[in-house]
Amino acid sequence: MATGRKKRQFIGSGDDNISLSGFIYQEHVFGNRAELDDLAAMPDTGQGFFLVNGSGYLYRVYTIDSIDETKQVLLFKGVPRKIDFMIKLSRVDYERIEQRRYPTMTISHRAF
Repeated sequence: MATGRKKRQFIGSGDDNISLSGFIYQEHVFGNRAELDDLAAMPDTGQGFFLVNGSGYLYRVYTIDSIDETKQVLLFKGVPRKIDFMIKLSRVDYERIEQRRYPTMTISHRAF
């Protein structure tokens, strides 16, 4: 009969996923619809992006998996006064930073 702890083998760090939620009230100058549109175009490039917060802290390189929006309080012609959104990100291997340069994805404190 064996005693002691089970043996374990390290097979990698596993997935590192982040979900960020935010909202935009464009008419009150709290966020900008164009910034959200820019983020929505980024996944189509197939690239990873540096994730940086408003004070310059680097969270590594992530790809954008999805952006979900919910529009609320619609005005005339369906223009939303408020847009809630959820961005799902997945971390890309750190070694890829050495291989090529990545564009930056900055988290604005005004949008979150």
